[in-house]
Amino acid sequence: MVTRFAVVARPSGSDTAGIPQSRRPTPSSNTPSPLPTFPESRRSNGRGSGAGQEHPENSPPADVLRAAAQRAKTAVDAYRHALPEGNLPDSFQLDGGLTVGQVADVLSVVMGFASLCEAAARMLKRTETTLASLRRTTLLEMTTELLPTVSTACIDAIIERLTYASGRSCRVSPLAKLEDTIIVCPPLITPRVIDAIILRSSAYDPGRYGPVGQRQGNRAVKWKDWLGQIPGVLVADRIRARRQDRQTAGDLDVVAVDPGQRRGLCLEIKWPIDAISLPEVTKIEDWVSSAATQVNRLRTELTSGSAVVEMPKGWPAFPEITWTWAVATPQQLCLRPLPFDEIYATSFRYMASHGKPRSLNDVIDTLTSPDLPVDGVDFKIDTIDFLLGRQKVVLDAIGLSQKGWEPRRWNS
Repeated sequence: MVTRFAVVARPSGSDTAGIPQSRRPTPSSNTPSPLPTFPESRRSNGRGSGAGQEHPENSPPADVLRAAAQRAKTAVDAYRHALPEGNLPDSFQLDGGLTVGQVADVLSVVMGFASLCEAAARMLKRTETTLASLRRTTLLEMTTELLPTVSTACIDAIIERLTYASGRSCRVSPLAKLEDTIIVCPPLITPRVIDAIILRSSAYDPGRYGPVGQRQGNRAVKWKDWLGQIPGVLVADRIRARRQDRQTAGDLDVVAVDPGQRRGLCLEIKWPIDAISLPEVTKIEDWVSSAATQVNRLRTELTSGSAVVEMPKGWPAFPEITWTWAVATPQQLCLRPLPFDEIYATSFRYMASHGKPRSLNDVIDTLTSPDLPVDGVDFKIDTIDFLLGRQKVVLDAIGLSQKGWEPRRWNS
């Protein structure tokens, strides 16, 4: 029997994949402090305590767990603040009175505990602690002690959101519940996608996510601010298009114009939660294709004259500009062909990785002719086969080159 999986094989040390070199956390500024010494008695007592067995006397000392949580928080903050598209501020309001900062703090405690589980497995050369377990009440009490500024009710609600259940993803809710026991699986817990975990755990209930999603969408102003830094470029957002009967035909989300070159860029902005699984990637691509349909309809009405836009005062008239149309997301590059000619897709993270644009031409030319990794040079599609008992496991793998890859910078 052959079992088939897919995996991306990254070169050693590339946990910051997707973040430009210039914005990646540097060891000098983000190195966590060393952990306190783990008592030898605790090391030896750890043997034999596997999943489903809780031994309070073998739990990590408070100072070790506190240091591990702080190390995790340092890693979380470093990744979040290195993202070109920006990160959610700690004060960002979620539903139920929770904030992003509170959820990040609780996640840091869970990550710190998971890192100790992995350390114990390596140190003792045993695998039990890779699926360590503890009673839910113990996890709640432990977290409350480490986070005295976060209420017990908030911590309880966050643990519930991080616990897997039917209809949830283990990438977003990495804690498994067995009766009154919580099982921690360290490989599912990573600092690289904290904002996505926080938002998706709120999005389980569409009714409570609505206001959160609206505030998330407001982050699209990042595009306007970025384009506004280009010398000689005029930028505006939410320009209304109206039909002859004064009915609204739609909005131009972000518009940038170089009046000297008579070139313009119209962006339809979508700001979904970052994808952390293949179904979520596909969903964002569907969303981008749908947005391209919306862009094409508005473009057709404007070019035919059935709808008009009133440009800001001092700008060239709309028909005087040669326009480029695109759908823009925060992170994901959508390589699925769009259903319309000369409508492009891009992401803020990709554009920002080219450096600072010298002109609007840089942005438009990159949109129409993107610089992408080359198969056989920057990556290789391959399979990894191995036997597991009587089964043959085949991993469809993407191997990344050791030298890494970044887009060509505009100032080079």
